[in-house]
Amino acid sequence: LGRMAMLLKKRDAAWGMRNTQTPPFEPYVFINRNTSDPADPAMAPLAFGSQAWYVPAAETTPFTGVPYSPAHTIEQSYYDLASTDLAEFKTIVSGGPADWWTQLDYRFNADAFPTPPLNSDKAALAAPYLLGGCAHFIVEYAGDFCSQKPDGTFAAAGSDGILDFVKDPVDMLGVAGIRWYGLTRTDAPQVTTYSAFSGTAAVFEKVHTATRYACAWSPTELNSDSLRPRLIRLTVELVDSNNRLENGLRQEFIFTVK
Repeated sequence: LGRMAMLLKKRDAAWGMRNTQTPPFEPYVFINRNTSDPADPAMAPLAFGSQAWYVPAAETTPFTGVPYSPAHTIEQSYYDLASTDLAEFKTIVSGGPADWWTQLDYRFNADAFPTPPLNSDKAALAAPYLLGGCAHFIVEYAGDFCSQKPDGTFAAAGSDGILDFVKDPVDMLGVAGIRWYGLTRTDAPQVTTYSAFSGTAAVFEKVHTATRYACAWSPTELNSDSLRPRLIRLTVELVDSNNRLENGLRQEFIFTVK
């Protein structure tokens, strides 16, 4: 399992992008958003292909900066600093193209065991490595996307103040459980996509095939009670080639979305 943690930092009005704590205040190299270049990705600096830049020490306001050499892009895992913050990136997404999410749908280059002789590019590929022996990493969500009949079947789209639920088909009078949405899997047949349950695709359901289900929420959708997820469930299964984890070790984590 891999991931790449990115530090988000807007350019400082007085310093640009540099170390402000320790002399000689060397410039940082960072993944840039270049609004003056029409070829720059609309979702930069977090989009696929976003380029590394730096602001020379001699440069003053407005700290435009220049492309860094040797050239690197964000997906190459070489740099982990991007010139934005959450508030600004919300604005970027809100003003972006309808398919804004496609520019963020990529994987970072990675190599858990780079081969010698090592250099900085090879070493950087080890940065995304997070967890070995991960057979499954499953992401599912829950929310109040619709109203339901007492037996748990779909009634109408729109929030009704009750988290979407599922009823045991044998014991309809029993306690309701959380209805989790995601790609249907054989070990959890009660999990379905929202479109499969409601009969109509939601605006946040971007890709739905037999093997892939992708959802993405814009800032506007995250502010809507009937569109935003309330819970995220991560299911991680670890296996060991020497069978020290018999039948694998599965762990489940549930997070509340604020």
